[in-house]
Amino acid sequence: MKIRKAKIKDIDSMQKVIRESILATHKELYPQEDMEETFNNYTVEKLKKYILNDDYFVAEDNNEIVGCVLAKEDKMRSLYVLPSQMGKGLGRKLAEIAEKSIKDNGYKRVWLWSSLIAHDFYKHIGYKDVKDIPNEDGLLLHIEMEKYLDPV
Repeated sequence: MKIRKAKIKDIDSMQKVIRESILATHKELYPQEDMEETFNNYTVEKLKKYILNDDYFVAEDNNEIVGCVLAKEDKMRSLYVLPSQMGKGLGRKLAEIAEKSIKDNGYKRVWLWSSLIAHDFYKHIGYKDVKDIPNEDGLLLHIEMEKYLDPV
């Protein structure tokens, strides 16, 4: 298993990881239209822009992309892992890589919007709740969280 910077050629595989992860974890908690909105946020154009302008990382196992995470300024976004890789510590490794990137870029705090399903994971790795983020219908879909990074 290795974690490296994402490349343009990884986009199709990244979209597959994102879709499979969301389908495996979100279908019991989220309305279909909210899952579709999330899928639609990961267009080829957007992923290409993130890869070129930010620190987007992929986890690769036997030449297959099995996870990804985006570090954009002081925000960690888009941490997804294939269902077959869940519970093996890969999410934690990806989060650590994103946090290091954010810290290396001069930020002292990381913030994110956690899905309801990932909330306990983020709490377990040191994130604290800031506020609830409901959708336009008032349904709680995300929780804003933060973590202060240790000084060097």
